[in-house]
Amino acid sequence: MSSQGGVSGSSRSSSRGRAAETEPSYDRSITVFSPKGRLIQVEYALKSVKLAGITSVAVRGDDSVCVITQRSKAPVDPLLDTTDPAFSHLFEITERLGMLTTGMAVATIVGIDEEKETPELFTCDPAGLVLGHKATSAGLKDLEAIKFLEEKMTGEPLPFESTIEMAVSAMRHVLEDNREGHDIEVGVVRKSCTAFRTVSKRLHKYPQGGQSTLDQGGR
Repeated sequence: MSSQGGVSGSSRSSSRGRAAETEPSYDRSITVFSPKGRLIQVEYALKSVKLAGITSVAVRGDDSVCVITQRSKAPVDPLLDTTDPAFSHLFEITERLGMLTTGMAVATIVGIDEEKETPELFTCDPAGLVLGHKATSAGLKDLEAIKFLEEKMTGEPLPFESTIEMAVSAMRHVLEDNREGHDIEVGVVRKSCTAFRTVSKRLHKYPQGGQSTLDQGGR
């Protein structure tokens, strides 16, 4: 009896092993749905956005769009030269169109619509979903930044300076407080100057010495 039971148990175990080996792997292709209707590879890609440890913020105003992102994960390694182009997440697509990448998956696209002459802000995620935004965030603390923006943006048109200030405030809201500050990149496009412009800055969670929004030791 015990021998037969042992053989039977071994047989069942082998059968399960063979079944596992022949079952399709639902996480090896972006076009294969799991039995629950999930695209596992797309879910992996969405989660990878947070693995870089950085947060990006974008705000569309009445006549401009401002995007801000961390150049590297905080705290800043003092031995790294984060001004090196290898750390950049902002890219010029055309003279009037720029792109911000967060992690390995989410692209934030900003520019001026040539026909309507209006500022535009879009995101494209790993699933290929493209959405227009008044403001958005991606990365490690995106939900915190989005909640801040939802509370602070009243729906009134934001002029250029207020657009930058709103984006900076949202970024400060999610930054850790450290003595060195955070290396950030800022991208701006506006109706009066349609070229996509970028600049690198050092931003502290709290304004230093009464300086203005983006005058904290800029580079």
